[in-house]
Amino acid sequence: MHHVTLRGSYEQMGRRQGRLLKGLTLPPPDQKMLRLSKQCEEIMSQYVPELLDEIRGLAEAAELDYETLATLTLTAPFE
Repeated sequence: MHHVTLRGSYEQMGRRQGRLLKGLTLPPPDQKMLRLSKQCEEIMSQYVPELLDEIRGLAEAAELDYETLATLTLTAPFE
């Protein structure tokens, strides 16, 4: 397992993670998940906007589509 120590702003931490994930391929989200993600993003922007900054930084550094990454991140099932 790879362990990473992150420091800096949330966007900087996202960029660090993104550099490690560069080349990753993500499946396209379906429309239902895109709609749910937009709702989650609205709520998160009010309460934890820094987490959206982290996702944005990660997407940019990994050269991934932000909307796809945000959808997969914000709607991932947790067990």
